[in-house]
Amino acid sequence: MGLNAAGCILVALAALLPAKSANIAGAALDGHTIYTWGRDLREWNPSRLVAKANSEFGEGGCIDGDAIILQDGAPLGNLVRVRLADGRRTVLDHDVEMHDCLATTLFGKHGVLVVHRYAQVRFYYDGGVQEVYSFYTASKQGGLLRAEGRSDILCGNYWIRGPERFELPWRLFAINVRHETPESANFRLAWLGADLIAAQGHMAAGIVYRYSPPADRTQQWIETRVAELHFPHAVATTPAGVVIGENAGPGSRVFLLRTDGTMERIATTDGVHTALSDGDRVALVGAERVRWISVGKP
Repeated sequence: MGLNAAGCILVALAALLPAKSANIAGAALDGHTIYTWGRDLREWNPSRLVAKANSEFGEGGCIDGDAIILQDGAPLGNLVRVRLADGRRTVLDHDVEMHDCLATTLFGKHGVLVVHRYAQVRFYYDGGVQEVYSFYTASKQGGLLRAEGRSDILCGNYWIRGPERFELPWRLFAINVRHETPESANFRLAWLGADLIAAQGHMAAGIVYRYSPPADRTQQWIETRVAELHFPHAVATTPAGVVIGENAGPGSRVFLLRTDGTMERIATTDGVHTALSDGDRVALVGAERVRWISVGKP
């Protein structure tokens, strides 16, 4: 599928914000407020230091109400809940390696889903921790979304179907079998309408795939190859489509993939690892900077 030059949509570049914390590893959006983490946890615009890392905060993280869930330490560290108001932290677990995190409610229990060591989905909630499913492929499993259903979850190659009750076992079904290399299934995931966008964000020649669910979702989903990009690590769903950004250093491209399958180049950056949408705008977060763009209407 060809990539069109920019010009088909209006792109408004907001002010390029100076780096407040070098080596930003991850970011999350709470309403219109951005939080970034790496050597420290920081709120942007206005700038405010929330908490210092004991070691260094890892890539994964998510907002959970009045706090943020992070991994402090690498490659293994403590899973911590840091209160945004004052930086007070609570340790939830030890020896954790977290790539993805998602605050959600399952069976009336609120908590956070975590992909641990690229091989296991865990659910941390007030009453403890529930191991949802462990994977046994040669490839790291990355990417985490909720799906339609009682408690259905998407992670890496798989759709994990929720049971009737919290204590019953979950069922695993392959969306695809893209686990040929250690990083093939280490996806960044986003919804495009009813379809799933899966980008191989940790690969120099990363493929962006589009998966359409079949009538029988226990079967593999219908696959469309969208494009080959360089480390397509930043993805975000917007009303206009899915924004996909490369994390490949200077000259990294940012595209908008629309529902009709057209793909347009909308920006160039020094590399972005996270894209965050608050509607018509998207924040592009790289290792040193945060930059807002407007992607317009669908």
